Amino acid sequence: MKAATQTIDPNAIILAEALTDKAIGWQIHNCKIIKKTVMQDLPLPFLYHYDSLDDAVKQSYPLTPELLLQFNTPMSAREAAQLIGIDEELLTSPWHVKIMGSLVVFSEALQLAVRLHWTNTGKETQQIYTKDA
Repeated sequence: MKAATQTIDPNAIILAEALTDKAIGWQIHNCKIIKKTVMQDLPLPFLYHYDSLDDAVKQSYPLTPELLLQFNTPMSAREAAQLIGIDEELLTSPWHVKIMGSLVVFSEALQLAVRLHWTNTGKETQQIYTKDA
């Protein structure tokens, strides 16, 4: 039995190739942020909090079987600090960021406008650890 072959119309535009082709000029026509989430008080699995600790603190407070039982338990940085037995200031509570938007780009050469939807992460939020707010 012969495998079916698919032919592409010679006038067809392969969008992924056209968008990345440096010879084709694209102009941003419109860019909108549809949804943004920026907060600092969302719970994270215990392991995320523990992993953010300085190595010296981890050596002083190693993971015990009791702590490992909490591995995936969502909690605040304050709750994680209490569980480990350390000062709350030793844990950084990350910012949780999710940005979603749409973008319309236009190519005069192709006479083509394309609406693209984008996000900064495929996860629910992206955690950003920073000392400065």
